[in-house]
Amino acid sequence: MMNSDNGEDEHAITDVLCAFIREHAASNLPPKIDVQVALTALGRRPAWGKPANRNIDVTGNLTGVDLAHAHLEFAHLIDANLTSVL
Repeated sequence: MMNSDNGEDEHAITDVLCAFIREHAASNLPPKIDVQVALTALGRRPAWGKPANRNIDVTGNLTGVDLAHAHLEFAHLIDANLTSVL
């Protein structure tokens, strides 16, 4: 779980995870386990009301990933392929 007293660190970590997901979920192939792990880390972030939590952009092919317990209330998912998402 990302847990930092420094909001800048949390924002930077979120940006890196989002960029990783977008980069590795850009193909038409189902995402690999590393994308699922990054999504799980994002979904477990604390303090949902923080402004940094509104900058989550995880567009891409997310076919078959498990988002069952992810808190992505402010995530940008408009262009994401969510086919068979749990």
